[in-house]
Amino acid sequence: MKGLSLIVSRALLPLWILYFSPRIFAINPPSPETAIVAADEADPSSKEVQEPESKQTAEEKKARDLRKPFLLLPWENADYDLNSPDIWSDARPDSHAPFGVMGDHVHRHGEVMLGYHFMYTLMGQYFHGEEQVPLNPTLINNILKAITGNPQTHGHVFSDHMNMDMHMFELMYAPTDNLTLMAMVPYMDMDHFMLHSHEGMLMTHTHHAEGVGDVSFTAIWKMLDWDRQRVQLNLGFSVPTGSITETFPEPIHEHEVPLRMFLMQLGSGTVDFLPGLTYLGQRGNLSWGMQHLGVIHTGTNDEGYTFGDRYLGTGWVAYQVVPNWVSASVRVQGLAWDRVEGQDRLNALFFNVHPTFKDPDFQPEFQGGERVDVSVGLNLLIPEGILKENRFAAEAGLPIYQRLNGVQLGTNWWVTGGWQIKF
Repeated sequence: MKGLSLIVSRALLPLWILYFSPRIFAINPPSPETAIVAADEADPSSKEVQEPESKQTAEEKKARDLRKPFLLLPWENADYDLNSPDIWSDARPDSHAPFGVMGDHVHRHGEVMLGYHFMYTLMGQYFHGEEQVPLNPTLINNILKAITGNPQTHGHVFSDHMNMDMHMFELMYAPTDNLTLMAMVPYMDMDHFMLHSHEGMLMTHTHHAEGVGDVSFTAIWKMLDWDRQRVQLNLGFSVPTGSITETFPEPIHEHEVPLRMFLMQLGSGTVDFLPGLTYLGQRGNLSWGMQHLGVIHTGTNDEGYTFGDRYLGTGWVAYQVVPNWVSASVRVQGLAWDRVEGQDRLNALFFNVHPTFKDPDFQPEFQGGERVDVSVGLNLLIPEGILKENRFAAEAGLPIYQRLNGVQLGTNWWVTGGWQIKF
């Protein structure tokens, strides 16, 4: 199982490039109408005789063209019928991916969409690599000593569990049929329940952080649209609007500086690049898709460190349980994220004074890892009536594999749900 999430999250992108690049960069074929005009100008005498046959041939060519991929330009509108049965349909509940997938769809020229996402995540088990570690300070300290090779190494603050609530507000607008712009504003609400080991006793602490996270902006380019399939390119960035100065509620020792947990920060503190690639397909009541996303952190934040880059690869299958109204989905996703580079300046001050302390949740080398999740979801689209174009969706998932660096808190399960409306 080692490296499974890396295979899922990173291997999809080169496979797509190998498969689609000959198709994406193919020269756009001339439209049937252009071909007919050129033929008429070359032989005007044959126009009257061949007109019925040419008209029929043009219709056949147009139908065939919709089954062949060619590059679409983001500043142009579609020059074909978006309601054609040969084209991927956006009027189905499964035309949006399972709700935990972001930046998966585009809109038609002039359309606006508003949305709200809620996600709850429970983290409540330490991992050392692939192995679960009981919340036993003596056992965890022995593992820390083995990792560092220093028999004096020990920790004194340990995580019991963590609740993460995320409220995400989204706005999408399509200036053309082939380009959709998206803005997302997250609001985070997190509680971390910890145990403090002091003179052989365990005391409980709660660490709370709440506020706006990093705001992101993304352009989604519909590159290919053919034979009820689509390929879309995501190019986005986030700005550091989230706090990176959320501190532990009180110093561990009297007269000491407070510590900052990486997990409890609301943002990254850096401008981040958000690339992605999405493939979608439909046949009958069945639909499927794949997506590869990245979060590439740039530079070092004001507190002296850089969060590790993140990679996500996911694939899903959905089925219309009630055509045009309800769809159900099954999804697998692989996540991989790198270690933190550097150290928070307050943490560095503390560990310079106490070099043998290796509290897991404050160590850069104990960040990063891999995870594979499975999830199930439901999408509801209201196609008529007073609530027409309203969408409601939910998805729940849990890890089937985790491999985390050092001693680190793992994920138990997560659930997401929300609402969207198109104008």
